[in-house]
Amino acid sequence: MRRTAKQAEQLVKRANKATAAQLSKDLPSTVCLNDTIMQVELKLASSLASEEREIIWKIADTNMRELASKSSMGWDEQDKKQELFDPLTSRFIIVRSTVGDEEIAADIAAFVMFRFEYDQGERLLYCYEIQVTEPWRKHGLGRFLASQIIKIASRWNMEKVMLTVLKANQGACRFYAAMGFIKDETSPDYTPEDTTEADVEPCDYDIMSFEL
Repeated sequence: MRRTAKQAEQLVKRANKATAAQLSKDLPSTVCLNDTIMQVELKLASSLASEEREIIWKIADTNMRELASKSSMGWDEQDKKQELFDPLTSRFIIVRSTVGDEEIAADIAAFVMFRFEYDQGERLLYCYEIQVTEPWRKHGLGRFLASQIIKIASRWNMEKVMLTVLKANQGACRFYAAMGFIKDETSPDYTPEDTTEADVEPCDYDIMSFEL
């Protein structure tokens, strides 16, 4: 169905007004990975407890500071925190290594942060972060989180799931390619069929997309 720009923007606004409960409709409350049952929860940034924010920041900082600092993107702690915890637009799916009534921030094993955006005429779910703690890597958590945001994007009528990945982060590049993401036409060094790589200025990151 072809939509007008106004209709497309309204769909993104609708998604951005959705509550955590509405976004969680098809999200499992637990997931079993390698015989370990883990708790899954979707939260808006505005509802995160201070302890959760601290642990989430620590995970992102530990995983990305060194890589990002060496890239053209850099790593400004204040700017990154504002981006990560924007109270109006940031949504999180959090996976905890314990299951029970009491939420324990220290048990956060992985998370994904995403937003709904309307950019260059496209309805997007933009994945800003998928981060997994060291002890829980190679358990399928990244694949699980990526698959959940793809489902959410589809359910809320987005056209693409998009993300930015540093080329130096080769493991992440291979992971997203295996998930079906490809270099998007908006990527700075995207090479159209009628041009050569020599015609495009090199860049140290890719913008990748998964079309729905």
